[in-house]
Amino acid sequence: AEAARQEEARRLESEAREREVQAREKEEALAELRELERMELARAEVEGGTRIGEDRADSFHAGLGDAAVADQPPLPPEPRFKGMGLAQRMLEKMGWREGQGLGSRGQGIAAPLAMQKTDARAGIIVAQEAAPLAPLPPGATRVLLLCNMVGPGQVDESLEDEAYAALNGRFFGGRTVHAEFFSEERFERSELAPTA
Repeated sequence: AEAARQEEARRLESEAREREVQAREKEEALAELRELERMELARAEVEGGTRIGEDRADSFHAGLGDAAVADQPPLPPEPRFKGMGLAQRMLEKMGWREGQGLGSRGQGIAAPLAMQKTDARAGIIVAQEAAPLAPLPPGATRVLLLCNMVGPGQVDESLEDEAYAALNGRFFGGRTVHAEFFSEERFERSELAPTA
């Protein structure tokens, strides 16, 4: 009888150890799964993508069993942007317009920072190459005539700021703006009609 009790105790102890090993393996698999999902999310954000789909997440979870999926905390909801984000709306409330630089006089950066990926978890900010300035043509004046900037009925009081942004090489309302030098004498006499 004593031998049977000892055998039963060894069997129960062995089963308990086996359950502990299985629980530890499940916990390690869950930790690895969470790390894979975190890395996938980070990679997708860096590359401008979105979160992995539920079908891919389900395939990750398939090998772990139902208990592993039930133990995992729910993922935060995905942001649902329609149009511009919160930061862009806030900047526009403060007077910023697309294509202009940041700062009170528009002197700051106008293009977003570019990131170059160095490895799976890191990247560096790289400077965008500035286009060399073209030399001024002969006969250049201090007055510019901008053609094809707006259509009839589209002139408003903010046009001056928008024109400045267009002159800095930015896109302007989907139109190609043609800039020409205009005679200073004609400008001072208020002869503003372009010559054909």
